[in-house]
Amino acid sequence: MSVSTTNRDPSGHCPAPHRPRTDSGDSPAPRFSRAHVDNLEVPQDCDASAILKLVDRDAQGRPIYAFWLVVGRYGDGTIAASYKPAEDDIRVDIPTGASMSSAALLPHLEAFTPMEAKPPTIIP
Repeated sequence: MSVSTTNRDPSGHCPAPHRPRTDSGDSPAPRFSRAHVDNLEVPQDCDASAILKLVDRDAQGRPIYAFWLVVGRYGDGTIAASYKPAEDDIRVDIPTGASMSSAALLPHLEAFTPMEAKPPTIIP
C-alpha cells in the first residue's frame, strides 16, 4: 500500500476537501463495474473506491454483498491496495460529494445487477 500525506497544513491538520454538488443539490451517482484489476486505486474525481464481495445469499436467494476493500482520497492524499479479484466482485467508485452508505449505494447496485432474480443486499 502507498499513502501520501502531502495535503497537511503546517500545523499537521488536513483541510477538509471541497465537495461540489450538482445544481439540483443531488449527489453524483456512484459508478459500478465488474472488478477485474489487481490494484484498486481511486479515480481523480472520486473520494473512494470499494470492492463489494458476494458473501452469501439469503433464504429467498437474494445476493448479499459486503464491503471487502475500500481505498480513499483526501485532498492530495491517496491510498491504493492490491488484491486478487473474484468472479463476482463488484467495484464501485464514489464520486466527490456522493454518499458511501449502504442505503445510498443499494438502488445503484440494483440497477447494475438487473439480471439478478432477486434484489441484492449490502451489509455494512
